[in-house]
Amino acid sequence: MIMASNLKLPPNQAQILILGWPKTGSSSIFQWLSDHPQVFGSKIEESFLFIDQNNPYFNRRGASIQNDGIEKFYELFKGSNLNQIWLEGTTHSVFQDYMINFVSNNIELTDAIMIIRDPVSRIFSSFTSSQNNFSNISKKLSWSKYVDCILNNKMGSLKKYYSDTFSYESSKNQLISSDYAFWIKKWKKNVSEKKLHFILFEDIQSNPKKTIKHLASSIGLDESFYNDYIFNKKNTTLNIRYPLLHKSALKLRPLIGNSSLIDKIKRLYLKQNTISKKEDLNSKENFEASKRLKEYFKPSIMELSSLLNRDLSSWINH
Repeated sequence: MIMASNLKLPPNQAQILILGWPKTGSSSIFQWLSDHPQVFGSKIEESFLFIDQNNPYFNRRGASIQNDGIEKFYELFKGSNLNQIWLEGTTHSVFQDYMINFVSNNIELTDAIMIIRDPVSRIFSSFTSSQNNFSNISKKLSWSKYVDCILNNKMGSLKKYYSDTFSYESSKNQLISSDYAFWIKKWKKNVSEKKLHFILFEDIQSNPKKTIKHLASSIGLDESFYNDYIFNKKNTTLNIRYPLLHKSALKLRPLIGNSSLIDKIKRLYLKQNTISKKEDLNSKENFEASKRLKEYFKPSIMELSSLLNRDLSSWINH
């Protein structure tokens, strides 16, 4: 196995890494940064190359730095010019010791971004996205039952609702994954704070221009690029009308390639097979479960508030 401590970026090659978290607007941030002329976005947004070997996502795309070397990472940026900053966005990187060591070893050339969202809202978005966007979880599993099982360590009883072992294994640890304070303290212990940049999902939603311009300035990009920029959102959670049809569509998707015509067909398909009304975290049937989960995360949120010097009381009281 290739040790992370032996990995070095090419001389003077700066990089930006979006480390986490999933379902926080990371795909939008990746796209907005990739559009900047000073940045070259990786050919695959989430390469999963720096995943720890004991993680379900290890070798997710058939390759890893540990087994295949740093050259696999370089391949993501073929076509970039010498003055462009590399950008990669595997949001599960925040949980990986291997990535911590890699960043620590290349800290002068690295800016690391962490995007944070109300943990209950994030888990709910992940849950509904798995049910709708990816059809990985049966719609027979309710949010209330799901919350009860993760809070009471009964995830094993939910395995029958998952379409495959990978989806089940990768969602078992939602509680520790969403304990932002735990992970941020771990990163701060190993990586210089001036190289860590924190964004709140709520800021992306309420004022994307102000958020991205502040981030751009922090990582050395010309923020004026975004003065007249159009902020389109990526990877939003859907509410699928016909789950079986969508499951078939997902199987066909890798076989039909990419083109402007395919994109138009995809938009037309989603228009026909999605419901405009999104599932509500605080609806009557979901409210009590959400309340229990908020109570669980309250100590972690208060600690995070102190770490970031941000008022996060709305995450607890909303």
